[in-house]
This record gives sequence, structure tokens and C-alpha cells, in this order.
Amino acid sequence: MAEPDLNPAVDQAGESWTGLVQAAAAVLLVVGTGLMVHYYAPPPSNDLQDQVRNLSQQVQLLKQEQAMPAMVLTRYRNSICYVFGVYQVGFPNQPARLRARVSGTGFIVAKGLMATNRHVSEPWFGDPEADALIRRGATPSLEKLVAFFPGSPTPFELTPTVVSAHSDLAILHVEFAATTRSLEALPMAKRVTPPGELVTVIGYPMGVAGMVAKSPTEVYERLAY
Repeated sequence: MAEPDLNPAVDQAGESWTGLVQAAAAVLLVVGTGLMVHYYAPPPSNDLQDQVRNLSQQVQLLKQEQAMPAMVLTRYRNSICYVFGVYQVGFPNQPARLRARVSGTGFIVAKGLMATNRHVSEPWFGDPEADALIRRGATPSLEKLVAFFPGSPTPFELTPTVVSAHSDLAILHVEFAATTRSLEALPMAKRVTPPGELVTVIGYPMGVAGMVAKSPTEVYERLAY
């Protein structure tokens, strides 16, 4: 027995819904494509060139910052010295109540002049034990204060010249000799260093052993007290 024909009205309704769905999908596709083009389109060529230029400048600055410590050390290393001294605090006509060594780092700032810390130039500065004796009338004094420069086993006598009353800073006179006469002075900063700026710290963390490890034995003997 033959099946009955489907209702033509139902066929027309199905075709209408199919058309509406296809039209809606087409609209969504067009809108989505427009949004993607708007938000993900590559920047104009000028903006891209600026970004590349800025990135290149940042890379060059980073390279300069990385090379700065080596450049400073290569140029000024001979002008940065190891400072060694012996001081005592005592009363007149009595054995010293306090006797100790001091060490630090200094650098040439002008012909015959060197900068260092006040607590190196005046080792009793900030020392509680020395302060207690001084308040009781004891007198502090330097027995020796010398500088050793790279490449030279000879100690150079240092004489305090100017000592800051408020900061941990001092200027000392360096014994004049052929070695010290040829040393290049380190340039001074012309402004206060802002927080976060790269700095280079150079010193002698190993002390005498690191400074004169390859020097003759008599150099060590000069440092004994």
C-alpha cells in the first residue's frame, strides 16, 4: 500500500527555519570576522618600526650595562688600592688598652689624594670599645696606615687630610712616588645616584691574602705588627 504524501505546509516551514538558521550563521560569521580583524590585526608599519627601534635601544643599553664593570675595572683598576692599618687607644704612660688592625678600599681622586671611608682613616670611629675608652680620657692614634696598589708590592704611606664630621668619608694624602704619580684619578659623580641605577662595586674582599698573593714574602712581613 502506498504511503501518503507529506503535508506541503510542513515542508515549507522546515525550509523557512533552515533559511533563518543559515542567515543567522552568516551574520555571526561576518561579525566575528570583523571583531577578529579589529582586535588582532597587526599594528601599522610605523608602530611596528617604533617597537623594533625601542627594543633595539633596550638591547644596546643592556649590553652597555653588562660591559660597564669590565670597562671600569680595566681602566681604573690600578687606581683602586687596598688600605691596611694598625691603631691603638690608650692612656698616657700606660700600655695601650686597645690595639687592632683595620683594612678597607681606597681610590685615587686627584694627584696625591685618595678617598676612603672615615672608619678606615680613623678606625676608632664607631667602635663601641674605643668610644668607651675615649670617654674616659684615652687617646686614639694610628700606628700605621698604608696603601697597596695592584702590580706594586711597595706599601705607600697614607696621611689623613680631610675627615667628614657627618659622613663615613675621608680624603688622605698618598706618599708621592713614581707609581702613584702615574695613576689615573677616578671621575666623581655629578649627581645623586637614583634608586635602581646600576653601580659597580670594586674592593678586596679577600684582604691581604688576595691582594698580595703573588708578592714576595717580605710584603707579608711588612703587614705584621
